[in-house]
Amino acid sequence: MQSSHFFVAVTMFVTVCACAQQPAAQKTGQPDTAMEKPAAKPTLPKDVAQFAEQRDACDHFRGEEAYDAERATFLTGQIEKNCTGTDKMLQALRQRYKDNAAIIDKLKQYEDVIE
Repeated sequence: MQSSHFFVAVTMFVTVCACAQQPAAQKTGQPDTAMEKPAAKPTLPKDVAQFAEQRDACDHFRGEEAYDAERATFLTGQIEKNCTGTDKMLQALRQRYKDNAAIIDKLKQYEDVIE
């Protein structure tokens, strides 16, 4: 009798998994609007995008733990590589794009002084 319970449980599990894998349109017969692609993000000017990529790397390495001497040396090098000069870059970008609310909003996520 126990083997029949096991068989039923396995069959139910497989059925549930198979149903969960089907796209919503197949389950309901309706188009799946939730799976539509989101609107593309507006692209940033090249200088802003490059700054954001560099500063994001900087902030990442600033938040890492130097748990031994080798790691400390690595992190110091990455921080110097990715953080040096970004305070001035940020200030210059804020000045250059002061009339562009979307870019200024993007730049607000960065601290003014980290060096």
